[in-house]
Amino acid sequence: MLTIAMAAMELAHTIVEEEFDQESRLSAAARARRVLSRFLVVVIVSLSIESLVAVFKVVHDDPSKLSEAAYIAFAAAALLVAWGLFIKLGQRGEPREG
Repeated sequence: MLTIAMAAMELAHTIVEEEFDQESRLSAAARARRVLSRFLVVVIVSLSIESLVAVFKVVHDDPSKLSEAAYIAFAAAALLVAWGLFIKLGQRGEPREG
């Protein structure tokens, strides 16, 4: 529950900041990348912590279920890779400043 609350709070903070902060003049794509990046940081860190907790719990309770707990870590790693691709491909389509 704490993980979900933290992710929701970060997303709400980001949305409020984007809507009411008139100083930042980013393109729509850059704003979307920034909002999604902030949210994914929270989700990936939460999944990583959850996977560590699950692994320690499973190791002590029933080591035969370790592969089930490892799926959470694989999900976090997959999200991290997908996020990196999203950022790389998103920046490729934007014009460079300077």
